[in-house]
Amino acid sequence: MVIYFSGTGNSKYIADRIAGSLQEKLLCMNERIKSGNTRSVKTGENLIVVVPTYA
Repeated sequence: MVIYFSGTGNSKYIADRIAGSLQEKLLCMNERIKSGNTRSVKTGENLIVVVPTYA
């Protein structure tokens, strides 16, 4: 599973590419945060987290 948070769309683009290449599910944390969804996430065997890096 690929979990991502994206402020401007750049991290979403990368997460989409990774998930597509690895044939993994994609989960947007932006949507979960905005909806107040705090339920657990079953990720399976693989977990990739994509977030922006600010310098």
